[in-house]
Amino acid sequence: MLQTAPIRSRFAEAFDGNKSDKKSLLEMIQKTQKSINIDGQTIWVADSAMYTAENIKELGADTHWITHAPETINEIKALQNADIEMTPGRDPRYAFYVTELTYGGIPQCAVVVWSEEMQKRQEETFDRGIQTKIEDARKDLNKICSVPFACIPDAENRLNKWRSEHPLHRLKNEKIRAKSVKIEKKRGRPRKGEPLETRYFIEAEVEIDNDSILRKQQKFGRFVLVSNKMDLDGETILANYRGQQKVEHGFRFLKDKCFHVAEIYLKKEERIESLAMIMVLALLIYAFGEWLLRKKLSETGMNVPNQLKKPTQKPTMRWVFQIFYGSYPYGID
Repeated sequence: MLQTAPIRSRFAEAFDGNKSDKKSLLEMIQKTQKSINIDGQTIWVADSAMYTAENIKELGADTHWITHAPETINEIKALQNADIEMTPGRDPRYAFYVTELTYGGIPQCAVVVWSEEMQKRQEETFDRGIQTKIEDARKDLNKICSVPFACIPDAENRLNKWRSEHPLHRLKNEKIRAKSVKIEKKRGRPRKGEPLETRYFIEAEVEIDNDSILRKQQKFGRFVLVSNKMDLDGETILANYRGQQKVEHGFRFLKDKCFHVAEIYLKKEERIESLAMIMVLALLIYAFGEWLLRKKLSETGMNVPNQLKKPTQKPTMRWVFQIFYGSYPYGID
């Protein structure tokens, strides 16, 4: 779905559920550019699925965009975890670090954003999962402690792999002991004169690495936004990216149970597309009514009570409909 402010919904297309977002986002941008006369100041805002080297090359330098860069890209991961000095924004809930990078052959402005709300969420999630992480680390260590290794370097390599898999933990009382074991895998103690071979076993205990945890916690609340429009500052890029929430609100409207769409079964693609068009038109009318109502409230200085009985100039149309629910027109002769 393509939306713009203030009336929002402009274009929508129903795709197969198995179609990759990486391809569908690019197709939607290109189709819209061909169908609608768009000036050079337009900035496309999309989620991280758009950010691939192939898509960036295809869009080129003349199509301006803003997106969230995924951590799976090495350059982005390194930037997000770097020791950088963040600059506080006008809104104290955010801080920024602006730099430049090149990806997909296109120069870009990269903004590391720190969000206070995201940091709190990540800290809560991390605190809940830390106990599970240490239990997993102990289980993995117990498994490798029962494995006989042919030589000391093999045991050391396996320990290094364990460390890379559990970066928030460290080993203490770490030892590699040599033991003589039977060549033939038979039960019981070895008989006198039975041939034996030397194998090496790991002995260690697990503890939390507080320094690693502290370094990780210092990076909480960060994410990276990128744009190929180089003259934008960090706060402008964030403000435009957050506008993408309007699309999510549109989807929430379309999925609302009051439409009973889930009860409609359609098989033909043409009918599915027709239903999607009707729903998007309904969203367009709904969004226009909401925008016009808020505009009039702002111009007149009037307000309506929200769900908490507090005055607001930005009610949703659904809440306004609910206020009028049960009201009936009467005529007086």
